[in-house]
Amino acid sequence: MTRKFEVTYYNNKTEGMCSIREKNSYLSSFFTPFSMLEQLKNTVVGNQFGIYYLFSGNKVYLGHTINGFDIIDDINCSDIVWDDIAFFFVAGNKCTVEMFGNLEKLALYNCEQSEKYDLINNSDISEPTAEESTSASKLYADIVFIMKMRGYDLKTSEKKTGQRETYHIIGNGIEASGIYSGYEFVVLAGSQVNMGRKCFAYTVTNRRQNALETGKIIKKDGKYITTVPISFSTPNEAAMFVLGGSVKGWYEWKTHDGKTMGEQLGLYPQE
Repeated sequence: MTRKFEVTYYNNKTEGMCSIREKNSYLSSFFTPFSMLEQLKNTVVGNQFGIYYLFSGNKVYLGHTINGFDIIDDINCSDIVWDDIAFFFVAGNKCTVEMFGNLEKLALYNCEQSEKYDLINNSDISEPTAEESTSASKLYADIVFIMKMRGYDLKTSEKKTGQRETYHIIGNGIEASGIYSGYEFVVLAGSQVNMGRKCFAYTVTNRRQNALETGKIIKKDGKYITTVPISFSTPNEAAMFVLGGSVKGWYEWKTHDGKTMGEQLGLYPQE
């Protein structure tokens, strides 16, 4: 399904402040040069939950506010000249304080592992628990998607994501492995794909075909094998990609000791 966004440019200038909002979403985003922060303050009404990224070259600072822009004013006193700011507001009646805290924790952890940016926050940053990541994953995935629309790629380093739990599928003639960041599932290079079983989802079928045409899947010794990591928005899509058919990734992907991904994350009981 195609995602539809409404983009508003203020003062009719594409290089100035703009807002981006997806239809029926309770997440509002604003992008502006830091020099226009005062205009942003006058545009946003009310004390909403907010998470923001400040950019200066490849340096980034990530913070939050539940009371307008007071924290950003403190950051403005630092010795760094900020270039741009990306601000994401969540409607207060759609987000609990706990969920918002988990969102900030997930964003900080993933930003620290960015391939492109150097996070300069001084606070200790710890990896979110599976439950914390799951509660905030949808909001964070939307933030990553919108940031990429504006040219900010928050892709994490493969070296560091390799420290996460690895899930496996062994059966139906294949062996595949992957990792889950809380907002995307990555099928690792060297995973086998059951190309003899068609996918029920048209989009996943297209991704298989594209992977074959671009060399991301090759045939070796009678088996189809991925040559690079391939990212998916959900574990279901990733499981369907390697297994074919119509499957539930939360049950198909398992830890080394046999727990389903859903059970390990506290989402579904073991069957």
